[in-house]
Amino acid sequence: MKKLFLACMLLCLAISFVVVVPKAKAAQLTDFACNSGSLHCIADGRWHDTNHGSSVILPVISAGLIGDDEWWTRDISVEDSVGNSIHFGIDREGFHTAFCLSLCGVCHDQAGQELYYFYETNFGSTQTHRCDIVPTADIGQSTFMQIGYYTSNGGGMFVKLSSRDSTAMCQNGCFFSGAQQTWGYTRLTEELMAFFQSGNIVARKGDWVSSKWQNLSGTWITRTNNFYDAFNYRPPSMFWVTPPSTTHPGGDLRSCTEGRTDNNCT
Repeated sequence: MKKLFLACMLLCLAISFVVVVPKAKAAQLTDFACNSGSLHCIADGRWHDTNHGSSVILPVISAGLIGDDEWWTRDISVEDSVGNSIHFGIDREGFHTAFCLSLCGVCHDQAGQELYYFYETNFGSTQTHRCDIVPTADIGQSTFMQIGYYTSNGGGMFVKLSSRDSTAMCQNGCFFSGAQQTWGYTRLTEELMAFFQSGNIVARKGDWVSSKWQNLSGTWITRTNNFYDAFNYRPPSMFWVTPPSTTHPGGDLRSCTEGRTDNNCT
């Protein structure tokens, strides 16, 4: 009887704990580190440029050991100072329960335990997203991912990737007609929601290369400057193997989620 009572008490505490955690999916500068006991963990870097878009060659590497209501993402984004944004990247989701609430990942409405390409748009109070399973041919490879603007038929924004599978999501572009076109920031992010702080979510190292941004003339410019601000919590880990410069345009950024103490993504 005592064991049953104790089990019930632990379950109640777990449910109470889930309810009071802040919303996980937020593209703001309030970041949290798993190694300090938080559930919501981010490593990211941000450039401050008035821009029309961003692109990078991103490592498409799946995260393993995703538990219920846990998720992991790598994405690029364009953002402004009032919370509008477009995110484009990859997402791995566990199975979601009734307790997921605001902790859910962007692809929480999918079957779970899959790796997805996704986009998410936030314009004022309107949020849209799409998630499609990453083709097998892309897993373990690197994929060019781009957020940009267009001017035809009234203009808007688009996201596009270069997959090894012609049926992949947004291979020929996904378009947001009439969307905001000018942004103040671009960001590269690795992010996770983990309920157990024991390094149970594992995403092997990958290198983000050839970072570019689109200026207000529509020209794509290879990065030659470091992040304006960055947050390197562990996990995830994120650091420059080779910082962007005139000698090494685009740079080589490495990230991973391999437990709480691995700073080198070995």
